[in-house]
Amino acid sequence: MVQRQKNLHSAQQELVNMMVGTDAAEVIRSQQQQVVQFRQELGELRFESMLAIREILTPEQRQKFAQIMQSKGENPEH
Repeated sequence: MVQRQKNLHSAQQELVNMMVGTDAAEVIRSQQQQVVQFRQELGELRFESMLAIREILTPEQRQKFAQIMQSKGENPEH
């Protein structure tokens, strides 16, 4: 997951650089699609990680985990 976050950050930075540069619109669109893809992959990894955690928790621990996620601003339902 750390590598995916690094990839996303690099792709986002490249997109910013392209927006102020002289790259063609199609090249910029392609970079934007890469950023979207990295975000989606990272979101899926987070979701799968939460499912894996859920499987090993007791019902009481699941409740506490849900509270922690809400306090961090992450909502596993969305």
